[in-house]
Formats: sequence, structure tokens, C-alpha cells
Amino acid sequence: GIARAQATDRISAFDSKITADRDRTLHVQEEFQIANDTGLFDRGFHRRLWIKPVNSQRAKPGSFQLIGARIDGHDAVLRANSDKGVLDIGIATDTGTLARGDHVIELSYTANYQFAIFDSFEDLNQDVSGEWPVSIEKAGVGLNLPEGLPKDALISASTGTDSNFRFDCVRTDPPSGVRFQTTHSLAPGNRLFISARF
Repeated sequence: GIARAQATDRISAFDSKITADRDRTLHVQEEFQIANDTGLFDRGFHRRLWIKPVNSQRAKPGSFQLIGARIDGHDAVLRANSDKGVLDIGIATDTGTLARGDHVIELSYTANYQFAIFDSFEDLNQDVSGEWPVSIEKAGVGLNLPEGLPKDALISASTGTDSNFRFDCVRTDPPSGVRFQTTHSLAPGNRLFISARF
């Protein structure tokens, strides 16, 4: 009883696998392990993705397609809508709810127009985990380029907020990409961010 009383809603683990095609399309697979102990996720799990705007380095606004999701290994019901530059993806069961307890949420999608294109280089700056009102106990991201990383690629990952961040992730280098893992839990409102220059 004491343990249940002390439990709080949280994201126990988050992992993202990003594969970049030659045409800059990103294929993203995310997994969230969540604890819905006090009811924050009763009405479903909402993933919010920032829609990058058109500017001098981006010909079209960022977009997301081929969205699929599963809850505890079963196909989920998806509801997506965009407002004020954010795509909100609602993920729930057939009843539109999510039961109390622990769950595994899997989300996959493709993302286009995420790169900023300059004359001599390209930048990919992504808020990978998103910002949540609950803590994320551990988070990781892998960036995979099937043909290998370009020779002069500069890639880093940080945790925190836009105004207060640290480059404190552990990096490993698999054969065709790079992977980062957090070294501490992320407080509510903090995120895992990846920066890459090619």
C-alpha cells in the first residue's frame, strides 16, 4: 500500500531509432514504457511532434506520414490533429482510454523536411523525446545512415531545455551511425535533443 501511494505517473524508458534515407526522409521507431499509476494517461497517450516551419533553409514545412502505433503489442486507435505548429497524436485502446498500470507504447512514422539546407552543409536538429509533464527515467536515441556517417559529420546530444542544457549523454558508434544514452533521469519539461551537421 505504501509503495502504491508513493508511485507516480512517469515514463520509465524511452527509445528512438531514426534511419535517414539519401533523400533525407527519416524513418522513426519510438518505444515508451510508461506507468499510468494515478491517471495522467487515462484518456490515452498523446505524442506531440513539432512541425518545422518553412524558411530560407527549408522549402516546405515539416510533415509526418505513415503513422502506426501499438499498445502492449496490440494495434492502437490513433487520432491526429495539428494546431499552432504541433501535430498531436492520440494513442488509445478501442474504448479511447488507457488502463491503470504499466504499458508499452510503440509509435512509428516517417518525417520529411526536417533538415535545414545551407550552401555547404546540412543541419538536423531534433527534440527527440518531446517535453512531458512527467519525468523520463532513461532515454536513448540512435541515428542510422545505411551508407555510413559522412566523414566530417558532427553529431551531439544534449538534455535539458532550450535555455538550460548539458551535453551529458553517453555516445557509442555502431557501424552505420551513432547512439546516445542519457546518464540521469529527465525532470518534467526536459528533453533529449540531438544535433547533427553533415
